[in-house]
Amino acid sequence: MSKNPKEKVQAKFHHFAITNRHKEGIVFFRKLLKNKDHRKDSRAWLNLAFLLYHQALKSYWKKNVSVFVKKNTLKQLHEAEKILKGIIYPHKTSSNEEVIFNAKIFLAQIYASMSKPEAVKIAKENFREKPMAISANRLADVYMRLGNKKLAESWYKKYENLALKEKVPSFLVSTDMAIFYKQIHKNELAQRYLKKALKSIPHSKEGKSILSILRSNFDI
Repeated sequence: MSKNPKEKVQAKFHHFAITNRHKEGIVFFRKLLKNKDHRKDSRAWLNLAFLLYHQALKSYWKKNVSVFVKKNTLKQLHEAEKILKGIIYPHKTSSNEEVIFNAKIFLAQIYASMSKPEAVKIAKENFREKPMAISANRLADVYMRLGNKKLAESWYKKYENLALKEKVPSFLVSTDMAIFYKQIHKNELAQRYLKKALKSIPHSKEGKSILSILRSNFDI
């Protein structure tokens, strides 16, 4: 059964995301959103914001970057922020509930990356709205980015428990937990989760993407 145009666009986005080709994806979605048939597609705008955010993070925390690179990184984050606000508080786009929820998740991540305390408020609202593994994970990440390791650990544990109930693939959960514990220097726990992740990673594009993330964080 052939995919409809929107499904093809989402498949394209998924490919850019899991293969870490954010820059290429940004070019694709900028061109796509100039087309009148896609101009009001909130999911396509959400995809662009996601790609801008992840491309910006590649250099945002690096110390030895030029003023030009730093300026361009901030420009990408602010553009992503503007897009997400346009989805959450719609005026040009027609957004469904799922897209709005994801937009709020990304907006909290951006604010946390920029050390804005309102990130916590948004992330907490997201969890109250949908008390799921994904919203617990993002709240944990917000606390971690803002330097609150104790609350970050508490919410990562809540994420792990919810993920187990929701049957989230174990390799994804173990990867998140391994990286978190390495970041807070609890190396024994980090290695325990790393071993669990490596045992369960599937032979797929997503599996390759996760393995690449693990290799960038651990000597494996």
